Amino acid sequence: MKTQRLALLAIAALMGSAAAQAETYEGVHPLTTSASRADV
Repeated sequence: MKTQRLALLAIAALMGSAAAQAETYEGVHPLTTSASRADV
């Protein structure tokens, strides 16, 4: 019983850490408009 509970906790911890690293960071996106601040 105790071993089974520890195994379930270990699996849950591994799945949680994998989900936390699922997204990638692409940095700051470059400007996509060619209008100047004065034109806007």
